[in-house]
Amino acid sequence: MIIQKREIHKTIIQEFEYEILKNILYYDSVMIIGETGCGKTTLIPKILFRYNLEKFVISITEPRRLVVINSAIRLSKILNKKIGIEIGFKIRFMNMVTKKTSIYYVTEA
Repeated sequence: MIIQKREIHKTIIQEFEYEILKNILYYDSVMIIGETGCGKTTLIPKILFRYNLEKFVISITEPRRLVVINSAIRLSKILNKKIGIEIGFKIRFMNMVTKKTSIYYVTEA
């Protein structure tokens, strides 16, 4: 049996990690726009936590309420952080954000 190594390809977010970090530290606000699946929702928050940039308040907009809730839950599990404390979300009639929240997902409306 021959096991082939799986080729690991970097997403665009991983390729421009340094430039993204540099811009986040330099500018007051940064808008990142990218194709579906490039890592905007999960990779950027992971990068910010890796470099201990929790002091910033990061808001990630998503088009649907279900995506907001699922993204927040998924990221909290990946980073082993508590939902509603370090990672939260805001949607209509539901606010899971505290003063300690550094990353939160919101709907576009």
